[in-house]
Amino acid sequence: MLSGVTQVKVQFLQAQTGVNLTSELGGDWVPRWPMARNNTKLPLAVQVDLDVDGIGTVTRIVGLANEQ
Repeated sequence: MLSGVTQVKVQFLQAQTGVNLTSELGGDWVPRWPMARNNTKLPLAVQVDLDVDGIGTVTRIVGLANEQ
């Protein structure tokens, strides 16, 4: 594990209505997934922010395969 981590924040990118695989990514970052109980689709991406002492905020975004 990475030492000095003071905070971890995870967000999920939900697709905009009507977005397809040939469109640019768009949507809102939300703090939890799934937003609705009946949603079986993955988010478009996951963002993880780590606040680390002596470094600052380290952000990683991972795109997920998702057929719309």
